[in-house]
Formats: sequence, C-alpha cells, structure tokens
Amino acid sequence: VTENVSVAALGSIAGDFSLKPRAVSGEVAARAAEALGVDGVANAARQCAAVTVVFLPPTKGHLSSLDEAAVLAGVSGSGGSAGSAKRPKTGPGKGEVQSVRLRHLLVRHRDIRQPFDPVRKKPVIRTQLEADARLRGVLRELLLEQRTLKAEVRQDRKASMAHVQPTPKCLTLTKEFSECESATKGGGMCGDLGWVSFDDLRSFGPTFAEVARTLSVGQWSDLVSSDHGVHLLQRIA
Repeated sequence: VTENVSVAALGSIAGDFSLKPRAVSGEVAARAAEALGVDGVANAARQCAAVTVVFLPPTKGHLSSLDEAAVLAGVSGSGGSAGSAKRPKTGPGKGEVQSVRLRHLLVRHRDIRQPFDPVRKKPVIRTQLEADARLRGVLRELLLEQRTLKAEVRQDRKASMAHVQPTPKCLTLTKEFSECESATKGGGMCGDLGWVSFDDLRSFGPTFAEVARTLSVGQWSDLVSSDHGVHLLQRIA
C-alpha cells in the first residue's frame, strides 16, 4: 500500500474521514488497488488491505480497554479475583441512552439476505466493496459540508442546532443513493428512522447498535454494516 499511496495522500484521506477508520482503510486500499490496476476482486493475488487504528477517549458508562480485557480474561480490572469479575453489560444501564433518533442512508449489496432495492424496485447486484465505495463518496461530501456549517454556527449562536437539520445536499444525496424506504419521506423527514430503542438497535446487529448509541447529536457515523447492507447514520436527537 505504502508503495502506491503517497504520505500526502494518506494524510488527505485521514483528514477527509477524521475518526472514521473503516472509511479511511477502504479508501486507502482502493487507492492502492487502483494504482496497481486491480479491478475489484478480479486479481486476488494483487488485492490490497489497509488497517486504520483510532484511539478514542473512554466514554461514560463503558469499560476501559484494560478493564474490558480483564473481564474477557476472567479477572477483575481492579485487582479482584476471577470469581468477582463483572460481566459486560448487555443493555443500557441507569443514566445511559435508552433510545436515539436517527437519520440514515442505506446502500445494499448482493451478499445480504434480500439484495433488492425497494425504492427503485430492482435487484441489487453490486458487491460490498462497491457499496462501501459509494457511501465513502457520500460521507466525504456530508462531512465537508458539516465542517463548513459548524464554522458558520460558531459565528451565529442562534444557529446552534443547524447541524441536525437536513441540508439540501443531505436530502439530495439521500434521495439519490439511499435504498431504504425512509428516503421516500417528504421534506425534513427524508431518511429519518425516527426514535429507535436499544432493543430495536440490536436487531440490526451489535456493531450497528454500538455505533448508534455512541454518536453525539449531529454526528455522522463511519460506514456500518447490518443485515440490510451498509449504512451511514446521523444521530439527530
């Protein structure tokens, strides 16, 4: 990868997708594959992989990495015995998020259970790599716009909630690319999943649930997979 993607390009990609390791890794691998002339999965011997590691600060209500490792190993992170180790939480505890309101874009691929686009009424034949690439392009535009809006908000405190309102670009991208029926909703409801409980989040898969619960209001997620395809999530309340 490093032989085909310059340091400057790596820095640019990391800046475009700040704290979005899946998007960064996918874009770096795609750039390297393009430089090698690899077309998708046509040449397995020359495929590229990139791994991005992001160190996030601990959040309230979550185990530290050391405590979590200790729990998984069967010992207490605070020096107790194996028998006294606490099990990881399986649901939100007191004071934690019980439900979130989400906006999303969904791109399906052929490897899901039902590879069919209900919006355009046609089968989906793209690969997951192609779905990821499509959503990375969308995410880049949304993050660029959001950075611009946040700069404007700093100048106007009355617009402090502007970043959670669907912008014309967000609405356009959702209607153009999303393959969820929520994309057909009118006005500001376009792409809106409504209030989603913790149990409903888990029905999308553990990764989806964890990502949704840890988003701050207005924040766009990294690419996240579920049984329905690949999503971009934005917490709006």
